[in-house]
Amino acid sequence: MNSTEQANAQAEYLKNFLTTQKVRQTALANAIGVTPSLIGQWLRGERTISVAKAVEIEKLYHLDAALLSADVKLARDSMKRKH
Repeated sequence: MNSTEQANAQAEYLKNFLTTQKVRQTALANAIGVTPSLIGQWLRGERTISVAKAVEIEKLYHLDAALLSADVKLARDSMKRKH
């Protein structure tokens, strides 16, 4: 999967959550300390979600951070291989 496809898959995961749970973009933005504009960029696949923000979303909303950020998945996979 290339980076564009990854960003789009991450965006779809987040969009699905926002839609099904009826969470507004502004509410998510306020909860994690970013601008609603950045949330929009994530949802359009224009920017990727940082590890820190993906983990924050995971903690607040019980989403899988690895599905929000490829870097989280890489880090977790790397940690599994070390143990």
